[in-house]
Amino acid sequence: MDQYNNLNGNNEDNSQYNGYDNMNNQFYNNNVNRYDNNNNDNNNNNNNNNNNNNNNNNNNNYNNYNNQYNNNDQYNQQDFIMNQLNDMLNRIDSSQDYIKNTKDWIMNNCFNSVIFVNFITKKVTEISPDQKLFILFLISDILHFSQFNRIEGRPEYFIQPFYQNLPIILSNTYYIINQPMRDQVNSILDLWIERNIYTKNEVDELKRYLKKSPPQGVAITPGVTVSHIRLSQDVTLPLNPQDIDYYHLYNFDRSENNTALYNSIDHFYKTIYKET
Repeated sequence: MDQYNNLNGNNEDNSQYNGYDNMNNQFYNNNVNRYDNNNNDNNNNNNNNNNNNNNNNNNNNYNNYNNQYNNNDQYNQQDFIMNQLNDMLNRIDSSQDYIKNTKDWIMNNCFNSVIFVNFITKKVTEISPDQKLFILFLISDILHFSQFNRIEGRPEYFIQPFYQNLPIILSNTYYIINQPMRDQVNSILDLWIERNIYTKNEVDELKRYLKKSPPQGVAITPGVTVSHIRLSQDVTLPLNPQDIDYYHLYNFDRSENNTALYNSIDHFYKTIYKET
C-alpha cells in the first residue's frame, strides 16, 4: 500500500503537479487572450483600412467632380468669350471708338491670341466688304499696340500669329473692295514697315496677295457675271476676272432692283446643270 502510495505520489507532489497544470492553463488562457486581442487588432486595422479606402474613394469622387466642374466652367467661359468676340465683329464699324474698344477687349484677353486670330481670319471670309476693311483697321490697331509692348520689353501675342494669317485676310478683302479702300490697305501695310511691325521683305510678301480677283476657292455666282455685262459699257469676252468690279457687283447683286434678275439667272443655271 505504501509502495502504491509512493507510486501515486504524496499530497505535496500532487500540489506541485496541480501547480504545473494551473500554470499550463494560465499560459493557454493568456495565449487565447493574446490571440483574441490580435484578432481584434487585425479587425480594427481592417476596419481602419476600409475606412481609409472609403475616404480615399470619397476624395477621388470629390476631386473628379471638381475637375469635371472646372472643365465645364472653363469650357463655358471660353464659349462666352468667343460669343462676345463674334458679336463685336458682327457689329464692327469704322468709328475709332468702336475699333479702340474692341482692340482693348482683345488685348485684355490676349491669352486667347491664337484662337482669336484664327476666328477673325475665318470671320473675314463671311462678312461684307466694308466690314472686311474695318477688321483690317482693327488688326492694324492690335499690331501697333503689340509692337509697343515689344519695344517696352513686355510680352506680345499677336504679331506672328497675324502674319501667318494675313495672306488669307488680305486676299479675301482686297479683291472685293473699291479703289479708295484698296489705297487704304496699301497705306496700312506701308505703315507697318514704318513702325517696324514687319520688315519690308515681309510686307512685300504680303502685297503679293493684293489681287483684284478672288482667291482660289471663292465661288462667283452667276449673277456676278451677268450683272457685270449689263453694267459695263465695253465688254470683252471672255471676261478677265481682274477687270471685274467685285465691290460694285456685291452691292448691286444684293439691291432690291436686282433680286428678281439674280433669282432667275440662278434658277436658269440650276436647270441647265441640274443642280438641285
